Amino acid sequence: MAPYLNLSADDLVLDGTISMDPGVSKSDWVKWYENSLAALPPGVYEMIVHLAYDDPEMQGATADHPDWGAAWRQSDFDMVRSPEFAQFLHAHNFTLVSWRDLSTRLQNSSKTK
Repeated sequence: MAPYLNLSADDLVLDGTISMDPGVSKSDWVKWYENSLAALPPGVYEMIVHLAYDDPEMQGATADHPDWGAAWRQSDFDMVRSPEFAQFLHAHNFTLVSWRDLSTRLQNSSKTK
């Protein structure tokens, strides 16, 4: 851990972040996520996804973003809500948590110290 971060025992530190960079073909989208997640050792990770509909509003909002634009966001949305991805997460014993879940867990562990 970098000493310049000045972290305390009450700070939550992630084991890593997973985010797909541009260049992955749509046909390999789910495979990329599955391969990236399956390779992780146990820990707490943040998976960054860009969720939105590929509709006129999002197309306008992301017109100057060829990467992570409306089509990308729709693909991420479709992937995370797919039954196949849910089955993959279950089969690999992933537990989805929110930032609130982590905060509550951290607060509860601080009280028991």
